[in-house]
Amino acid sequence: MAGPQILTASEMARTWRRVTGRHAVLVRVPVPGRLGRVLRAGGLTASQPDVSGTTSFDGWLAAGGAI
Repeated sequence: MAGPQILTASEMARTWRRVTGRHAVLVRVPVPGRLGRVLRAGGLTASQPDVSGTTSFDGWLAAGGAI
C-alpha cells in the first residue's frame, strides 16, 4: 500500500506543522550509515504498490489523522 505522494521526512514534518498549526521547532537529524543510505535511496517507497491511495498526507492530517 502506498499513498499518492512521495515525500521526504522534512516535507512531512513541515506539512504536519502547517496543517496542525503547531509551532514546533523542526530539527534535522541525520541518519548515518547503511540505514541512512537506504532511506535516502527511497527504501521505504513502494515502487509498484498493490494498492495506491488517493488521500494526500495533508488531506489525511486535515481529516483528523494528526496526533
